[in-house]
Amino acid sequence: RPRMRTDSLAFRLIAAASLWALVALLAAGFIITSLYRDSVERNFDERLNVYLKTLVGALAAQNPANLADPGNLGDQRFELPYSGWYWQVRRAGGGAVMLTSRSLFNDTLDAAKVNDPREIEGAVGGALVGPDNQSLRILSRTVELGQGNSYEVLVTGNARDMADDIARFRRSVILTLAVFAFGLIVATTTQILWGLRPLDRVRRGLSDLRS
Repeated sequence: RPRMRTDSLAFRLIAAASLWALVALLAAGFIITSLYRDSVERNFDERLNVYLKTLVGALAAQNPANLADPGNLGDQRFELPYSGWYWQVRRAGGGAVMLTSRSLFNDTLDAAKVNDPREIEGAVGGALVGPDNQSLRILSRTVELGQGNSYEVLVTGNARDMADDIARFRRSVILTLAVFAFGLIVATTTQILWGLRPLDRVRRGLSDLRS
């Protein structure tokens, strides 16, 4: 068998191949996780946009001077206390809060404090700190419900749900790539040792000649 000293050819080949394999797998894991995170965030924002449009539609069908509670928008989480899933309607320009989801209780949200704001289909999205320092993802827009009735309408989702989903996927990727890396290193080691067997016979022959 080929010698496996640290200065041997076999050790150098195995170390180099293993290093490149680990670097490639780490890069692949980072890229896959980043793509998945972008996809999850995009889907989360699209879900918030559906709730926002539902809320705006429910308000537009009412008398703008006497708005009524549109309910939970088809999602029970808007009724669970401090679930992170909230909606709110207030007068534009930081005016009085007119309506809120039951999940928000007596708290209010300030869309002006959104972090990393960006436009999403005519609305403003980003991150927001909610009640009890909750990490929220927000989508808000200003709508005109008749002359002189301008409202800031927003919905939020619990960003923890999204973060947990991404974390679970990251753990799965790490476990899968770790198993794949172990198998790849074993296969590379076996292939190199088998491929160097003729050289080992030559080495033994030269040693016999010197003897």
